[in-house]
Amino acid sequence: MRARVVDRIRDESGVSVSVEVLLNVMVWVLFLVVVWFSVRIAVTNMAVGAAAADAARAASIERTTAAARTAASTIASQTLANQSIWCENPDTISVNMSGFSKDPGAAGKVSVTVSCEVSWPNVGIPVRLEGPTIKFSSTMTSPVDTWRQK
Repeated sequence: MRARVVDRIRDESGVSVSVEVLLNVMVWVLFLVVVWFSVRIAVTNMAVGAAAADAARAASIERTTAAARTAASTIASQTLANQSIWCENPDTISVNMSGFSKDPGAAGKVSVTVSCEVSWPNVGIPVRLEGPTIKFSSTMTSPVDTWRQK
C-alpha cells in the first residue's frame, strides 16, 4: 500500500513532483529578482540623465556664470533626491560654461555632467544601505537663451 502512494507522487521520470515544483519556484524567484534589479538600474540611469538635463536647462536660463553654476548644482541634487537616488560620494556635477559668456544674440550652450556612485543595495530597493557601488554618469547640453540680458 505504501509503495502505491509513493508511486503516485512521482512523475514518469521518477522525480518527486514537490521537488520539481520547488526548483521551478526557485528559478522563477531568481528570474524576478534579476528583472527587478535590471529595471532599477535602468531607472537610476534615467534619473541621473534627467538630473543632468534639468541642471543644464536651469543653468542656461540664468544671467550670470555664478548663478548658473549654483542653479545647476541645486537642481541636479534636488532631481536625484526626488527620485530617491542617494549618491555615496557627493554627487559630482561639472558645468561647462564655455558658451555662456557670449554676447546676447549669439548662440551658445551649457553642458552639465552629473556623476553619481550608488551603493549596489540602493539600486535594488529605495532604502539607503551600504555596499559596493555602481557609477552612473550622464552629460546633457542646453542652448543658452540668446536674448537674455546680462
